[in-house]
Amino acid sequence: MIEVTAPRGCKPKPGMTIHRSRLIHPDDRAKRDGIPTTSVARTLVDLADVLNDRQLTRAVRQAELLNVLDVRTIDEALERLPGRKGRHRLKRVLAAHRPEPRLLRSEAERKLKQLCERHRLPQPQFNVQVAGYEVDVYWPEAKLALEFDGAETHFTRHAFHADRRRDRALAVEGVQTLRVTWLDLGVVLAGQVKKILRRR
Repeated sequence: MIEVTAPRGCKPKPGMTIHRSRLIHPDDRAKRDGIPTTSVARTLVDLADVLNDRQLTRAVRQAELLNVLDVRTIDEALERLPGRKGRHRLKRVLAAHRPEPRLLRSEAERKLKQLCERHRLPQPQFNVQVAGYEVDVYWPEAKLALEFDGAETHFTRHAFHADRRRDRALAVEGVQTLRVTWLDLGVVLAGQVKKILRRR
């Protein structure tokens, strides 16, 4: 079954489902092999109305894998289509794909310090040498290291392999490494760190 988004007045043909739309902005239009289509952004906005969170997450991840995910254009499409029932669902799913704040490492350290204070965790050392490597965060008594991973610097092929060499070298010295992102700096991470510190 072919599904088509079209203005009112377009008549369906056999094997075709028509989704009516009062507005199809020029920026919501694209072409694929010469065939008019909705843009990726508009397609995801439309899908958000009919898919559940898991299905929508899968669609967004597929767009990311195909290197066609652009959060900015999706936000613009949502602005053009106020009142869409799936807008909040789509924003929840997109939260993990939004660019990380362009903050200095010290900003992530500040947030982690506050997290430790709120959850009564021992304050770690920051930017210390361990087994010949500088680690972002370290609890020496527990031999627990924490590394801040940002998509811009750690998702290259070189960084991928370098990070794993580092983790293996630290593991040889009995150091456990946790890799976290800015989005991880919350209550779940605090609970996990607390459990690890109790065991080591």
